[in-house]
Amino acid sequence: MKRKRLFGNLYLICQEGEKNCNIYAIGEAETILIDCGIPEIMETITNHLSSFCLPFPSYVLITHCHFDHSLAAPDFKEKGSKIVAHYKTAEALEKDTYKIWPENLPAVKAVKVDIKVKKDCLINLSGYQVKLLHTPGHTAGSSCFMAEISGRKCLFTSDLFLPSGKIGWKGSIDFNLAEFGESLRKIRALDFDILLPGHGDMLEKEEGRECIERAIENLKNPL
Repeated sequence: MKRKRLFGNLYLICQEGEKNCNIYAIGEAETILIDCGIPEIMETITNHLSSFCLPFPSYVLITHCHFDHSLAAPDFKEKGSKIVAHYKTAEALEKDTYKIWPENLPAVKAVKVDIKVKKDCLINLSGYQVKLLHTPGHTAGSSCFMAEISGRKCLFTSDLFLPSGKIGWKGSIDFNLAEFGESLRKIRALDFDILLPGHGDMLEKEEGRECIERAIENLKNPL
């Protein structure tokens, strides 16, 4: 699996695979992980972190409950990471676990979320001011995270849309097209420098803005 230092203290720790999303790390003395993938790649994640001299994650931020983004959360928590998520995502991770991977329920383990966020807010994690933005539509708890990293405003958009401008999968149990539209218009109003999707490549500001506009145009044609 590919790994790359994107710039400054921002890293792509694992690039998406067949059953995995992009996993990003912010860090230096401590590490913040954005999503955590499936348990089978946990060792790869920790090895890739070590290759950049980054410690085991202090925090794992979960953008939404789908298995390719969250299934390894119990394993990270067991080894000391604190799990951070919107409370709707926390409900899925803690009790409504059928929402994580309906097609493979035996693979899913519940996990207690340490920091649950009910509305848009700033959270101070490892010296970074991380803003959680509730952006439902793909799932009820879907969230984007925003932080200034090495002087650049970085927006982690998860599965809100693909770099092609296609919007996320409509097969989710709590998919909501109207909320999807509201979420896209919400992030269109944000000031960012870099856009980091859950699948696909990092986008610079203008590319990211064009992608958001294409996603809004594609609202009638979800995947």
